[in-house]
Amino acid sequence: MRCLCAEIPALATRTQVILVLHHNEADKPTNTGRLASLALTGSEWRVRGVKDAPMSSAGFVVPERRSLVLYPRDDARVLDAALVAEDPRPVTLIVPDANWNQAARIVRREAVLAALPRVVLARVAAAPLQVRQNSRADGVSTIEAIAHALAILGDAHATEPLLALHRMFVERTLAARGVL
Repeated sequence: MRCLCAEIPALATRTQVILVLHHNEADKPTNTGRLASLALTGSEWRVRGVKDAPMSSAGFVVPERRSLVLYPRDDARVLDAALVAEDPRPVTLIVPDANWNQAARIVRREAVLAALPRVVLARVAAAPLQVRQNSRADGVSTIEAIAHALAILGDAHATEPLLALHRMFVERTLAARGVL
């Protein structure tokens, strides 16, 4: 696979993205959340679940920002213009990055995340090519979810560059596997 480093854009957004990676996800070469964090200036990622290394939740909740957890659960509110209009503060979007079961545990076990409002994207179509098989029909990769959320949160300028980066990543990965 050809390196993507030179292709990663530097995208400044009003929305701060904090990824919470399950420790099993942190070193996977197919992880798209870390790719998103490399492109989004001011974003960060933290690893949860490493033995004897508790994850810091510093910065998850600050008074000058509105914190939302992007986590598709039945009680989550749809992230849309009406929800965004309820509070003019810029958003800190916290994104658990793991498989469905691991993400559920992250949100449940981290007290600060469990207490924050959860949001879900309205039906979004996944890209036709994926590196991993989604276990849910409505599942998209982490970078795709972030890209679509940013469009709603007022950072639409970052959406297409993130989706283009995802396409490039998928195409190069599948080509390296001999699939394309």
